Amino acid sequence: MPRKRSSQPTEVEMEILRVLWDRGPSSVREVHEVLGDRKGTGLSTTLKMMQVMTGKGLLMRDPRDRPQIYSPTRSEEEIQRGVVLHVLDRVFGGSLSGMLTRALESEQVGEEEITRTMEVLNESQRRFKKDKPIIAGREAVDD
Repeated sequence: MPRKRSSQPTEVEMEILRVLWDRGPSSVREVHEVLGDRKGTGLSTTLKMMQVMTGKGLLMRDPRDRPQIYSPTRSEEEIQRGVVLHVLDRVFGGSLSGMLTRALESEQVGEEEITRTMEVLNESQRRFKKDKPIIAGREAVDD
């Protein structure tokens, strides 16, 4: 039985999307030139990937244009949100604290990332609790 096609971009599809988000609408050749150095694949492989991505609804193109120019159908933020929600649900059973714990335990996370994460958490907390940010796991005490 064939495997169900995922609506989430694969690693290669994410690379193509990143090129298009960085460069803007581009031809297959332009995308291939950026990826070619890293991937070592042929132009026909890049074309096939972009056709598959169009079929999945990740890219769009105007068939009247020559060369055909491809654009992402969703912003980088929209794709990131979808991937995060997918991982959150599938891997962490919907537990945001579990996902954040694993991410913060990673050796790849530096002090700047932790500080930025705390800022985002504090801002989220403020939206729910009128200006009472969380500091080190507990609410701040008003003076």
